[in-house]
Amino acid sequence: MDLTIEATGDSSRLVIRGGLTVDSVGRLKAALVQALENENDNVSIDLSGASEIDFSCFQVLCSAHRSAAKSGKKISIHACSGSFGQAARQTGLFPHVCRKNTSGDCLWAGSGVCGEIRL
Repeated sequence: MDLTIEATGDSSRLVIRGGLTVDSVGRLKAALVQALENENDNVSIDLSGASEIDFSCFQVLCSAHRSAAKSGKKISIHACSGSFGQAARQTGLFPHVCRKNTSGDCLWAGSGVCGEIRL
């Protein structure tokens, strides 16, 4: 996995390329924490270069989204590869995961999310 964080104004953009597997969970979490600690209110995640994603990374993304929401910040996903959409469908998480989210905001069902994945 290759990732970069671009900070501009009040937002950060996290660009991820390659595989998001259990081996990259630690790096993904650290990058999300760093992006949120940049005093930015918004973090946009670009997954257009992601070649694969497994369940553990979905969990990290959901957790980061919920933590950000509690602190008044927002994480959103704006670009995904075809493999991301396929993996999202295979996890069996959707739409069940958002029904359990009490904040009323779902990372996976917002506008611009991966071709509007509404599983």
